[in-house]
Amino acid sequence: MTSFRASIPIRCVSWYCCLLAGCATLPASSQVDHDLKVADIELASGAPDAALRIMQDLAARRPGDARVTLRMGEADAALGHPQAAEASFRRVLATAPGNVPAGLGLARLQLASDPAGALAGLQGLAKAGPRDARILTDLGVALDLLGRAAEAQAAYHAALDVDPALLSAQADLGLSLAISGHPSAALRLLGPLARSADAGSRVRQDYALAETLAGHQEQAASVLRIDMPATQVASVVNAFESLRDAPR
Repeated sequence: MTSFRASIPIRCVSWYCCLLAGCATLPASSQVDHDLKVADIELASGAPDAALRIMQDLAARRPGDARVTLRMGEADAALGHPQAAEASFRRVLATAPGNVPAGLGLARLQLASDPAGALAGLQGLAKAGPRDARILTDLGVALDLLGRAAEAQAAYHAALDVDPALLSAQADLGLSLAISGHPSAALRLLGPLARSADAGSRVRQDYALAETLAGHQEQAASVLRIDMPATQVASVVNAFESLRDAPR
């Protein structure tokens, strides 16, 4: 799924301190922009706790600023605080219903517990931004969760028409094909992704699922051992196999 997805390799303390040292001389508006940029860097570099602290301080000085509220929602979502994140996203959407980052943030929170609600929100976003690959990919995930695989795959293809290199759309399409009874097609798509040097564990697990559903349990186990202890592999393969007979 769509899962909250960019990586900026910076955690330089001296650079960060230099940024903060210049704060006192910045005008108020420049200070806000500066803090927002620092929060974005923290979020992108995998430090949502730092981003949240910055935004909480800024929210006290700028109550009601949608840019601050949005980033608080993104930080809370990354930290596993869904209720706080949802409240932030809804506050943004209450004043700006077409705000795409807030709409996507809310939809991604809803996917696990309310895919129909997520779908409704994403369909509204898609009407305003029909060529946004992020929206189309998440739309596909919602449709897959509702058992509408053909529609989901059409959404992933639409996303890839916009951005052919979008990894999340490729991986989600492969997973959808595997679960909907087309493991061979899934393997053709997921295989190169899983074998690439920068492949993540999620793509490898999707590939292992496709291998299992294609009847290649040993190959699946070999892939899974890259990311998990050997003692867990058999139970995961068994869980994957149970999907073969699941109703579609």
